[in-house]
Amino acid sequence: MCRVPDTRGENRLFLVTELAASNLRFGLAIGKTRKYPADPDAGIHHMKSLKSEWTEEELKQLAAIVAAGGTALRAAAKFNRRIASCRSQARKMGVPFENSKIRRKNILAKCAAVEKDLSR
Repeated sequence: MCRVPDTRGENRLFLVTELAASNLRFGLAIGKTRKYPADPDAGIHHMKSLKSEWTEEELKQLAAIVAAGGTALRAAAKFNRRIASCRSQARKMGVPFENSKIRRKNILAKCAAVEKDLSR
């Protein structure tokens, strides 16, 4: 471990591995670095709230996605939200997503049935 000055010209130092240090010296930002010393501005009072309310339109679209057999991953991508948030909201509305393990099992069963029919 070694200390490397910040490449942006700030006076903070980073505690990094030697490989990351060589990358930083050449202007490559590879690997994770930890600020040292801790940044006082990164406290809990400066964090952005991740919670945002669902609109009625989003709730209708979420219900439509679930009814159409969509996945929580697709809903999360559409609404730019976390997968767990979409799954939780659908469950609260009374229209939960199908369990991914069960969904995968059903898809594999359908594929096996089609392959069996094709081999005849």
